Amino acid sequence: MIDPVAVAARAVAARFAPEYDYDLIAATENALSKRQPGQRPRQYIDPVSVGSLIVAVATLAWTVYSDQRKKNPDAPDDALESAIRVECRKVRRLSTRPGETSAETEITEYIATEITRVGRKLR
Repeated sequence: MIDPVAVAARAVAARFAPEYDYDLIAATENALSKRQPGQRPRQYIDPVSVGSLIVAVATLAWTVYSDQRKKNPDAPDDALESAIRVECRKVRRLSTRPGETSAETEITEYIATEITRVGRKLR
């Protein structure tokens, strides 16, 4: 079975690896190996690690996507993507850390697109 969180997290890590160093791919794989597919994380494994950030946000995004698809199976992709972005912004506002960069914001935004793309393939 496909793990949509893992698929999206790997795509986002590959996208941002040139900016953060290619070790980001390994860090993301490490974070993925520490999580149980299908379980919602209670907290970030390592909040400073970009790889952990990607996996945590991808997990949240998949949960939002799945919940929205259950409520409205015919929802268009752009509406699902928008719902993901809104929920991710809410969570980020609650957990904003001093020094958070615009790159972190960009990562969370990009995950919405990737989760929607993966979800479309699974339909």
